[in-house]
Amino acid sequence: MTTRLSFIILLLAFYSTNGNAQDYDFGKVSKAEIEQAVHAKEPEANAAILYREVKTKFNQSADKGFYTETDVFERIKIYNKDGFDYATKRIRLYQGKSNNSDDVQGLKAIIFTLEKGKIEKEKLKNSDVFEEKMSEYIEVMKFTMPNVKPGDVIDIKYTIRSSFISNIDEFQLQEKIPVDTYNMSFSAPEYFVYKMHQKGFLPFKVIRSSKNRKMRYSYNESSGTGSNSNWSVKSGKTIQDEISFKENVYSINETGIPSIKNEPLSGNLDNYIAGLKLELSYTSFPNGGVDYYATTWDDVCKTIYQSSNFGGELEKTGFLKNEMAAILGDAVSREEKIVAVFEFVKKKTAWNENYGVYAREGIKETFKKSVGNAGDINLLLVAMLREAGVNANPILISTVNHGIAVFPTLDGFNYVICGVEEQNNVILLDATGDNAPDILDRNLLNWQGRLIRKDGSSSWVPLIPSTPAVRNSILMYEIDTDQVVTGKMQKRFTGHFAANFRESYKNLTSDETRKQLEEYLGDSELNEVEIKYLDDVYKPVQYRSDFENTSSVEEIGDKLYLSPLLFLATEENIFKADTRELPIYFGYPQKGVTMVTIALPEGYKVESLPESISLTLGDDKGSYKFIISEITGKIQLSVDNSINQHIFLNSDYKNLKQFYELIVKKENEKIVLSKV
Repeated sequence: MTTRLSFIILLLAFYSTNGNAQDYDFGKVSKAEIEQAVHAKEPEANAAILYREVKTKFNQSADKGFYTETDVFERIKIYNKDGFDYATKRIRLYQGKSNNSDDVQGLKAIIFTLEKGKIEKEKLKNSDVFEEKMSEYIEVMKFTMPNVKPGDVIDIKYTIRSSFISNIDEFQLQEKIPVDTYNMSFSAPEYFVYKMHQKGFLPFKVIRSSKNRKMRYSYNESSGTGSNSNWSVKSGKTIQDEISFKENVYSINETGIPSIKNEPLSGNLDNYIAGLKLELSYTSFPNGGVDYYATTWDDVCKTIYQSSNFGGELEKTGFLKNEMAAILGDAVSREEKIVAVFEFVKKKTAWNENYGVYAREGIKETFKKSVGNAGDINLLLVAMLREAGVNANPILISTVNHGIAVFPTLDGFNYVICGVEEQNNVILLDATGDNAPDILDRNLLNWQGRLIRKDGSSSWVPLIPSTPAVRNSILMYEIDTDQVVTGKMQKRFTGHFAANFRESYKNLTSDETRKQLEEYLGDSELNEVEIKYLDDVYKPVQYRSDFENTSSVEEIGDKLYLSPLLFLATEENIFKADTRELPIYFGYPQKGVTMVTIALPEGYKVESLPESISLTLGDDKGSYKFIISEITGKIQLSVDNSINQHIFLNSDYKNLKQFYELIVKKENEKIVLSKV
């Protein structure tokens, strides 16, 4: 009786569990899914992945050898107009030589909508599918579902066939929208041994198992004549056979995956999204040896340098022999030679906005045609500096939007710059833009790069500046009898602050410049704006102007109230949440220094001033000083704000939040003036 009762309970539990689980079949969408107005767990979500299934297995053919086939099925829910972007799908494809390129097969997509209580559907047309070339090695297949409306549900299904078995795309669990159900499996023959690398802050379980499998195996029979190095091979017929092997399976089955939140100063969210990377460690075939693929960064760099499109290009400098004298001009010292060559390459070439480690056109063609990708331009810079006698070497970089590689791989880098080694330092040069030495575009400030020398040795070099970008401000103003503030303002920017200012204002007219500057100054109006060194990247940018403000002084009775920093005060703390999951990314060390001088209005005296304070973030991570005093009829204020590192751990969040809360409070405290 007890055994029978236990069986009934288990049976009921089985049906109960499976009754709550939803089966997802392509093209079969329920009315309830379309009618769902908001996401159950994240009602603020604009869209959601209701179901994602990714299954990868190996197949084989005589012409391609072993390759992977990845079947993808997604069901996407659109809640509102802000979620329409998720009706566009981008499929990233690697492009190799001949038949080694990824290809998509069996693409199907249907959009489901509710019309007068009835489910209507519309299929994706072939004419709506496009291909975009992102770089010489990456292509994106892109399509947008037609006639998208809030409430719609989209089913997408396709298969990717890839020969890049050593470069398996990341299995990404998490998105910027919630994922209700995620099922993934990766099945590899026992001949291919992979290492697992989990990333992100969200924990998930990878289940490992194995099973037996049979596969049709085909190869081209070959015959030959001769011996030793004179062997000649003739193609024969294709032989087919069946092989049996053990298949190792990695699988993930997760539900209720929360969206990753874009917290203030998060940097690249892709670095923190939960995902699984599989690294091919080695292969071991029957009757064959073991071939190791897992490698070190030194090995990766040697392989890249030995490429004809990388190190090979740096040897093709014969065309420069008759050019260098004119390019160097009167340059004698090493510093003068670096500037002369750097400025020549920047002006001579135009970046085609393609990333890339390798030269696509070649440095000679780039010199001749004046256009190329990042590899073409910066390898040309390295070659020319070497011709000038400067110890220049390429530095491999993974851009911020490319992420940080979790293990050594040839695909870990997607950009190259030039580095000049000097004692205890490396000067960083990127000729694709118009920045000064050591000032890299923000998308290149991704922790560290790998410098490769002629002898094949390599080492990591920091990409983050060691000296802070500085913003200096001077305000001198007075208050007239109508409580109107008039005065003069000067600003000076160095480092990345200067680069950012140049990027924002270099192509504007004087009137456009004035209006854009006024957008950051509240109710103030600027006059006589003068900007210096906007086009000289080797000097700090400076600007000065007169200003007038009619809203900063408040009169209550016989007293005047004003915040001494006026429009330069920090009005809001960007860190509002009580907790933080992600690191805080400032990009680079930075410092702000502001000096204020206020002439007291006639007939008024100082009744009270904000108190001076000094704050520090632990371990010299940052500091803030607010020093104010009255001296001979004038109020003088000095504010010094420093952030000494480019990134903070989320464990620092509580201190950072409090740090900025105190800054906002202090900078918005009032000076009180009373009539004499």
